[in-house]
Amino acid sequence: MNTSFKELDFANNKIGDNGVKYLTDALQADMILEILNLYGNKISDEGVKHIADILKTNTTLTKLNLTGNKIGDEGAQYLADALKANTTLKTLLLNTNTIGVQGAQCLAKTLEINTTLIDLSLNANEVGAQGAQYIANALKTNTTLTELHLGWAKIGQQGAQYFADALEINTTLIELDLGGNAITDRGALFLGNALQINKTLKILAVDMNKLSARAKRYLDQLSKTIPRKIFFHDHDDHSFIDKSTSSMWNNGHYSLSGASTSSMWNKDRNRTKDDSTKCWL
Repeated sequence: MNTSFKELDFANNKIGDNGVKYLTDALQADMILEILNLYGNKISDEGVKHIADILKTNTTLTKLNLTGNKIGDEGAQYLADALKANTTLKTLLLNTNTIGVQGAQCLAKTLEINTTLIDLSLNANEVGAQGAQYIANALKTNTTLTELHLGWAKIGQQGAQYFADALEINTTLIELDLGGNAITDRGALFLGNALQINKTLKILAVDMNKLSARAKRYLDQLSKTIPRKIFFHDHDDHSFIDKSTSSMWNNGHYSLSGASTSSMWNKDRNRTKDDSTKCWL
């Protein structure tokens, strides 16, 4: 493979586990690749292991998009283990996979160690309240992560409270997406109270939840006392939180996409939970 490419876009090619093995074999000698997009390629835990193996030694990759694949808890564990050694990856997108509680636990443990990752996206996974607790606890000690996306991750009311507790301590997170998690007014109260203490969070998305007009007014008032954007209306456009393709994939990238990358951020809500694996970290 030509090693002059800094960006490689294989979105929607359905290369599967075998394809990703061939790709990672070819990338072993490529020491300048910075951005790799493997969105929508039917990659399972078996395939993501090959990617994780590369991450353990790679020193150039900064952005990795694995959205829309078939990655579960085991795959998340492979990636979490790799990120203990990796010192360059800054953005990891795992939206619309099947990562559950144990996968979230392993990623959370890595957040307690890793000092490079600044953006983690787990939208439309099966994280749940317990998984949210693991990640929220990691935020109490992590001083690097600035963006966390957990929309439609089934964290619920309890999950919102866990993140509220974390926000009272964390001083580095700038963007937090908790949209579509069945959060009610009580959750909004917890988050609002935390925002009165936290001075660093600038963007909070809680749209597509179960908030009353009163809860929305309360959050809206908080956005005025400290300059920040709080999205709580169902029609709010916070698509930038999902990273538009124009900002993720700059002009001049090498594209082998089988379909337009404009759909790379679509969320598939229909996911099944698999918590059968154990975290070895």
